[in-house]
Order: sequence, then C-alpha cells, then structure tokens
Amino acid sequence: MNTNILSEKSGLFLSRHAVQMAQQRGIRHKTLQFVVDHSDREFHAGEGRRSRRISEKGIARLIAAGEKPSEAERARNVVILVDSSGSKIITVMRDRGNKAGRCYRSQWPTRSIKRRLMRQQNARRLQRETENSADVYNDADQPFLVPGYATGPITGDRSIDLHY
Repeated sequence: MNTNILSEKSGLFLSRHAVQMAQQRGIRHKTLQFVVDHSDREFHAGEGRRSRRISEKGIARLIAAGEKPSEAERARNVVILVDSSGSKIITVMRDRGNKAGRCYRSQWPTRSIKRRLMRQQNARRLQRETENSADVYNDADQPFLVPGYATGPITGDRSIDLHY
C-alpha cells in the first residue's frame, strides 16, 4: 500500500496525491509536519474528511512562544486534508483566503449525502402513497406525460410541443 510516512511521531501517511501536490506547490515535508503538530483550526470537509491549518493568531502565538519565524511563515495558509480515519493526508494546498480560491470546507451537504437523503425522502413518500391509496390502479391505464413532448399517451410520434 502506501509506505510514505510523514514522521514516526505523527503516524500520518501521505497519499501519492499529497506527495505530488506538495512537490508541485512547493510545500516541504517539514512544513507539513509543522502544520500537523501545531494546527489549531480544523473544519469538516465532506464525507468524514477534515481540513487542518494554523490560524493567523496561531502563527503569531507560535512565534511569540519561540518557534522559528521562518518555519511559522512557511506554514501560513498551508491546508492539509486528512481522511476520515485521521491516518492519511489526502492532499495539500495553500488557502488563498478569498471566495475565488479553493473551497476545501463543505458549505452544503456533499453529493453522496444529498443522494442518500433523496432516496430516503422518496422511500418515505412512496410508503405514504401506498398506505394512503385505498384503491389500486393500473399504471398502464394512465397516460405517460413527458415535459417538452406532445401531451397525451406516448405513441410512435414524439413530436416536440413548443407551446409550453
């Protein structure tokens, strides 16, 4: 599997993608270890993943506490994305700090959660419909209507109805 470990102390593994992105974005392994050790901000990033970073106040506190200013400055705006088990770094990026930058925090439910919620809602709706329907009807008797197509039962002619 993946044998690229960040350090024995942290026990975090780097995914192949994280190694590639760190190299591409000029982020050293030493800086990643610094962020892992001193991160004070953690956000939900969807599907159990967590993003970690050091805040601006955290950087100032670290420098005041005696950490090397150069190391603290290198860690500024570095964000690591950790998997749900907390044992592997998935990717590494720099936070641009504006709305046009990368969005690593989940503001809305992720697609998989939306799909699951929709399935649950549809199942509940279907259950209510079957419980509330007193008479059983045959779907073949009902016309099948498609938006944008001519109204009425489907025949061999599927002309588009342009008069909405």
